[in-house]
Amino acid sequence: MNNSVELQHMRPEQLDEAVKKFPVGYIPFGATEFHGRHLPVGLDSTKAHGMLCYFAEQMGGLVVPPIYYGVGGGHVDFPWTWMVDDDALISIIVTTALGLEKNGIKVIVVCSGHYPNESLYERIEERFKEKGGKAEILCIIEHKAFDEDRLQGDHASKFETSSLLALAPETVKMENLQVGETGKSLESFGLPIAEVSGGWWFEKNEEHPWYGIAAREENWPTDASGELGWAYIKNVKTWLEAKIISALETSEN
Repeated sequence: MNNSVELQHMRPEQLDEAVKKFPVGYIPFGATEFHGRHLPVGLDSTKAHGMLCYFAEQMGGLVVPPIYYGVGGGHVDFPWTWMVDDDALISIIVTTALGLEKNGIKVIVVCSGHYPNESLYERIEERFKEKGGKAEILCIIEHKAFDEDRLQGDHASKFETSSLLALAPETVKMENLQVGETGKSLESFGLPIAEVSGGWWFEKNEEHPWYGIAAREENWPTDASGELGWAYIKNVKTWLEAKIISALETSEN
């Protein structure tokens, strides 16, 4: 619990004071989706929420409660995975953004830890404006801070695992990467092979310890660490901070 940046834990006078200091609101969302057997199914939302709380602690602003719903992604047949209709999710996010603006927020950061949610961003921005929204709205996907790095933007592999080892290490069980649900070891399968050289691999064998994990070639979840996660998160902060400062300057003109 963070009583200084998490909106749900703050009293009205605390919220008003935070808005005066730095009128930025953060909306984290993601999905309820299988992320291998070593990670929690709420990883995407937990990752986005944890990052945004860290950013708010460092820069200022308010973080609304995380939304644990998403769309798309190609994992609906995996255990403990479900998605919602586009319009339902768009409505929740736009309503939240309008509420933040009504209370003095000038810049709204919408951040999804579930990358397929990016397909909603244009409609979120359009709906917000249609309903009278005037605040600057930044819809981001955190791995876009690393467009030149082909190892970024994985699903439950090195970088998502590292992010959670940094933000919520108690939810990660790295030993589950060594032995599958049926007891077969990683050594009995070997490392996954990308479908195309330099491309992505996606482990769909239910007996494999890495079942449900997907990443680019040579991106392995066993290489994850909390230190790598924090380095990743701090780089995202630098990238996002520049966008927020620019948006605040625009909102004042």
